[in-house]
Amino acid sequence: MYNGILSEKNREKFSHDGYIYVMDKPSADGEIRAAAQIRAAAVQNLPLAIMGQMPSTSASRKQVQRQRRKENNALASPPTRAEIVFTEQYMNREFNGRQERFLLADSGGEERILIFGSEASAGWSNQMEHVFMDGTFSVCPSLFYQLFIILSKRGGFVFPVLFCLLPDKTEQTYTRLFNLIKELWPLFNPTSISCDFERAIHNSIRTCFPESSIFCCFFHLRQNLRKHISQSNLLNLYNNDPDFALKCKMIIALAFVPENDVINALNLLENDLDDRFEPLISWFVSSYIGRIRGNGTRANPIFPIALWNVHTRTIQNIHRTNNYSEACNRKIKRALGMSHPSLWLFLHSLKKFLALVDTDIELHVAGHEPPRKRAKYMECDDRILRICNNYDLDTVLDFLRGISHNFNID
Repeated sequence: MYNGILSEKNREKFSHDGYIYVMDKPSADGEIRAAAQIRAAAVQNLPLAIMGQMPSTSASRKQVQRQRRKENNALASPPTRAEIVFTEQYMNREFNGRQERFLLADSGGEERILIFGSEASAGWSNQMEHVFMDGTFSVCPSLFYQLFIILSKRGGFVFPVLFCLLPDKTEQTYTRLFNLIKELWPLFNPTSISCDFERAIHNSIRTCFPESSIFCCFFHLRQNLRKHISQSNLLNLYNNDPDFALKCKMIIALAFVPENDVINALNLLENDLDDRFEPLISWFVSSYIGRIRGNGTRANPIFPIALWNVHTRTIQNIHRTNNYSEACNRKIKRALGMSHPSLWLFLHSLKKFLALVDTDIELHVAGHEPPRKRAKYMECDDRILRICNNYDLDTVLDFLRGISHNFNID
C-alpha cells in the first residue's frame, strides 16, 4: 500500500518497499512506476552496442522526471486552501468531444469550498427528487477535511452528481455548501434527502431545503451500534456469543417497527434483555427515543423516530439505506490507490472517475437496465418485506428477532 508523503518542497512523494519516490503522475493503466522501473523495462533486450551508449541511472531519472513534468504540467501543492490557483486543465474537462466546466463552484478564501462535477448534470437538476449525501475522509486531499458526495436517483440508477471538498463539517459550512448548490442549480429542490446521523447536516438541510424530507439510513444505524458495542467493551462478547449478538441487533431492528409502535416495542424488548445490554439501551434511548424526565414526560431525542424509522420505506420499496454513497466512496478510493493525495492527483483521478459516471448515464439514456442486486441481497430484501407485511405488536419480539437474522453490523 502506498502512503502519501509531502516533501520539504511540497512535492508529492510515496514510499514503497522501504524506498522513497517522487510522485509525478499515474501511468495510463493507473500504476505508479519509479524512474528505475521505467529504465529497467526500457533496457530489456537491447543490443550490447546500445546498452553501452545508455545515459547513466542518474541522467535517466532526470529525463523521466523532466518528461513527466512536461506532460502533466505538475504543480506544487499549495500550503493553504486560500493559495490554491487553478490552471485551465483543472478547471475544465473533456466531455463528448468538447471542453466543459469541471470546477463548478469555488467559494474562495481560507474556508474554501470547491464543487466539482459534470456541467451537463444541470440539465436534469430539477428532476433530482431523491438525493443521497455522505462524507468520506480517507480519499480527501490533505488540504481539506472531507469529500462530500451528492448522488441522485434517475430511473432505476443512482448517479454521483457533485463532489464537494469541504474545510470542516460544521453547520455553517454545510449551509454555505447548499447555498452554493442553489446558486449553481436554481431548480434543485429534492423531495427527499438521505444522509448520516449528523445534526449539522440536518439543520442545514432544514434551512436551505425546507420542503425536503430527511431520512437517516439504516446502514449508518448499524455502524453506530457497532461503535457503541466497542465503546462499551462488549465487542468480544458480541463476536463470540451468537445469542448476545442477535439480541444486540434486535435493538436497532426497532427501526422496522411501525413508527407509532416503536416505544411500546422498546418496552417489551427491554424486559427481555439482561443487565449486559444496559449501556446499549441507554445509548439508544437517549439518541433515538428520548429519556423519561422526572415529571414523567419524555425528552426529545437527538434523532426523532421519524428520521430513522424504515417500516414505511420498506413496505413501499423506498431506499432505506445509503449504500450508493458507500459504493461510490469505495470506487473513488480504488481509483486513487492511496489516502490523502495531493489536490492535483485527486482531481486527475476524479476526472477519470467522472468519465465512468458519464458512461453509466449514457447507458441509462440508451435504455439499459440498472445493475441488479446480487441474488442473496434480493432474497434478504424479500424476507424483510415479508416479515414487515406480517407485523403484529403482540409478537414483536419474534418480529425483531426475525429482522435481526437478516442483517449484520460488520
